[in-house]
Amino acid sequence: MDLKKKIDHLHIIRGVASLLVVFYHARFILWCGGKEYLLSNPGTAEKAITFSLMTFFSSGEQMVICFFVLSGFFLKISYEKNKTGQFYYNRFIRIYLPYIANSILACGILYVCLIYINTTLQVPFDPSKEIARRPVAAFHHMTLTNFLKSMIFLRDKEYIGWNNQYWSLLYEGVFYLTIPLLMFRKKIVLMISALTYLAGFFYSPDLVILKYVFNYLLFFQMGIYLHNFMDHSVIERFFVKGKKWLLIGGLLVTYLIMCVLAIKKYTQVANLLGGILAIFVILMLYHRSTMVVKSRFYKGLKKLGDISFSLYLTHLMVLYLIYAVFTRMTGHYIIYKPFYVLAIPLAVAVSYIFYLLVEKQSLRLKNLRRR
Repeated sequence: MDLKKKIDHLHIIRGVASLLVVFYHARFILWCGGKEYLLSNPGTAEKAITFSLMTFFSSGEQMVICFFVLSGFFLKISYEKNKTGQFYYNRFIRIYLPYIANSILACGILYVCLIYINTTLQVPFDPSKEIARRPVAAFHHMTLTNFLKSMIFLRDKEYIGWNNQYWSLLYEGVFYLTIPLLMFRKKIVLMISALTYLAGFFYSPDLVILKYVFNYLLFFQMGIYLHNFMDHSVIERFFVKGKKWLLIGGLLVTYLIMCVLAIKKYTQVANLLGGILAIFVILMLYHRSTMVVKSRFYKGLKKLGDISFSLYLTHLMVLYLIYAVFTRMTGHYIIYKPFYVLAIPLAVAVSYIFYLLVEKQSLRLKNLRRR
């Protein structure tokens, strides 16, 4: 069987990772946060349940690390299958058209939120709070200069339209530019990237290219190098013979440990666990595809995987739109209930519409050149 067909179902990992990023951002925008919640609602069962949910949805950056591993894994196939020019054309169409459309949409939503829905958001109720201060700063930086910077995934003080998830696209872009080098000596690059990542525990650079090398290169390279051992007999035996409940249990325990490390700000360790989890899930679903393919939820998971990029691009401003409406209706700017859970379906629905109108059309345009 063609490798592409054997791994097609692995795209659902993107969907689940995107959804967890949405929960992470929804918790930030539509909830006051852990410390304030504990102070406002002490000693109740609701506190314990809600705070536990907060822990489970604390893997925002680590899910982005999963994207990086998946990018390395899938783009190795794409790079080897296509000529260099075709590869970069595909990436440009696949990424840029939805990205530009989303940037314009984000600016429009931010403008509507601050000018028409709730004008009091223009004067932060507490300038020390990110949810009050940063959207207003982004509103004042919706300039041509910032828009042009956004074309190479950079920003002034804030990302254009306050779509802060754009930060990861910068490192994806650097990866696309460097993939010919990464493919040349895969094992050597993996070893070098592991050493630079270890150095990243002690050295945290601000320069983009150095941050890529010291914090993120390892995960792209892990995805690329994964192809070298995914069919190894020991690996296959472990995942095929391993008990399903042990595999899933180990996965969940490791995920929760990763979330706790992220909350405690041990970011470098948490990100490493995120990369390892991505490798584990890829191998598990590659060798035990029936775990998802025969699941009653598979069609939904596959659709979530299909719209994962649109969901990643679109969700933040949908959540802020909900926040603007909520604050206008209630007059409350800090939310002490897990209202964010109810906003997720709307974010997914809007992202699906964006996928149909923009991303799906860009995929069709990309495929035209192949004919």
